[in-house]
Amino acid sequence: MSIINTFNRGLLESSGDAVILIGSEGIILDVNKLTEKITGYQRDELIGTQFSRYCIDPDMAERDFYNFLADGTIHYDFRTHLPVRLIKKGITI
Repeated sequence: MSIINTFNRGLLESSGDAVILIGSEGIILDVNKLTEKITGYQRDELIGTQFSRYCIDPDMAERDFYNFLADGTIHYDFRTHLPVRLIKKGITI
């Protein structure tokens, strides 16, 4: 592993939050160990998959993701939608 990759891995793992890196096509590029613990999925199960697959409303998640890429904002109503709702191996978290 290169020094840069080791440094980046260290940044991911040092976060106190679950971190999911998503590429511009909506594909999961990397996750940290806390993401594995919270979701119940292993890193190699998540990497290379579409992030919206793990969301309660995949269509809304993709729409919000691409809107964010286009203009930096997420368009949803906080009264009716939580910013992130994931499916953990069949269980809503």
